[in-house]
Amino acid sequence: MSKATAIQFIHKVGSNPALQQQIKGVEGNVAGLIGIAAKDGFSFTSDDWNSAVIELADSMMGEISDEELSNVSGGGTVQPPPGFNSFQWGNSFLPPHVSLYVYAAG
Repeated sequence: MSKATAIQFIHKVGSNPALQQQIKGVEGNVAGLIGIAAKDGFSFTSDDWNSAVIELADSMMGEISDEELSNVSGGGTVQPPPGFNSFQWGNSFLPPHVSLYVYAAG
């Protein structure tokens, strides 16, 4: 069980529509999310999950481009880079103040 395993699971979900559907089915239930991960060979705790999400969110933080800033101030939406799919994790799976989108090659 580890934070690294939770991060691996997050990345797998980003490119796996079947897992994405399963996760949508347990929205608000971290134990259910951990159960889905376990069935797919990923073992981690809820503390590992929270640590992983915070680490990923922190690693994605940084300077934003002028275009991204324009979207924020103009009310635009976040779009995945060309050729990538995205999955937005429901807020009930995330610690307060964290948003997480995962992009995976499409």
